Amino acid sequence: MRIIDLTVEGDTLVPSNLLAGQTGEHQDTALTLTLPEEWADFTCTFRFYIPSQNKHYQSMPLTEPVSFPLPQALMVAGKLLVYLDARKGHVVHRTGAATLWVEESPDWRGTMELTADSYEGLVEASR
Repeated sequence: MRIIDLTVEGDTLVPSNLLAGQTGEHQDTALTLTLPEEWADFTCTFRFYIPSQNKHYQSMPLTEPVSFPLPQALMVAGKLLVYLDARKGHVVHRTGAATLWVEESPDWRGTMELTADSYEGLVEASR
């Protein structure tokens, strides 16, 4: 499994690696995050944007240790923007985007889903 460690620097989300994976992969890459001390006990949500399709997605709420395996629905060739929202009570922190890249897979035909739930882990309302 590929792991991308995310770090919050100011209001920026910084990835340890820019490669999210290849088209059609399902949960082969996990985003992990260590929250800054001042964000301890916050609930986190990743928001995703695929510019080539103008589609927005959102993860289920996550608590520490924050880890989210990327489902197949997000693995579209090109740019994948990742944002973080951290909430505790009425306090919300939002980061700018981390830019990840999904490479075209020579084996991906794009005509069928390879998994039973290509949206696994994403909030239904944001599909």
